Amino acid sequence: MHRVNRVAHQHRFGAHRHGFGAGALVPGERRAHHPDFDKMQARGWKAALAEADIGDSKWKAEQARALELGLDAADSIQDRTISTFARGELPHFAGINTFLKAPYAEDVRAVGNYDAAVIGVPFDGGTTYRPGTRFGPQGMRKISALYTPYNYELGVDLREQMSLCDAGDVFTIPANIEKTFDQISRAVSHIFSSGALPIIMGGDHSIGFATVRGIAQCTSKKIGIIHFDRHADIQERDL
Repeated sequence: MHRVNRVAHQHRFGAHRHGFGAGALVPGERRAHHPDFDKMQARGWKAALAEADIGDSKWKAEQARALELGLDAADSIQDRTISTFARGELPHFAGINTFLKAPYAEDVRAVGNYDAAVIGVPFDGGTTYRPGTRFGPQGMRKISALYTPYNYELGVDLREQMSLCDAGDVFTIPANIEKTFDQISRAVSHIFSSGALPIIMGGDHSIGFATVRGIAQCTSKKIGIIHFDRHADIQERDL
């Protein structure tokens, strides 16, 4: 569901007696392992305060669009923001799976209208062990339907603070790595040059080369790579 405002409860240390005997805590005292801290600097408090600054205009627009395209609900439904056909984020178990139920950019020439575009690369021809990562993009889209675009801990609402679309999958060539890489590079280059941030879902590790190559074709500047992995997935040329 959409964001829910939470009521914060203040916790007082040393307000009651912990056990009996010489080690018992006297009312009003503080245990040594309860350090003083400014709870207003804690992540949860910061997130709660940040939530008040996040609007809901896009959420309301999504509801209006769902009612326009999906018909008004049956007369027995009291919540009139619900449509007959599921159109949008809710309910999480229904609808056509795009990433986070973002709009589907069927016309990829329009991806420049968004801040970021998700694309799938269903390819596992570069794996040295078992195949199967070609099903990764569809799997991630399916599981992402269970999440909302709002992250309480970070105080970020992707719906309200950025525009995201799903541009579908790259047409990969299962039996030809070189041609698949050309397809990936062309897709990434198109999105990047349009001004949108390409977000790629694989796919095996080999697609990283084609992805970076697609960005390199659009800029003369150096490209930095931040690599999170247990190993670099690179070997000597002839291995």
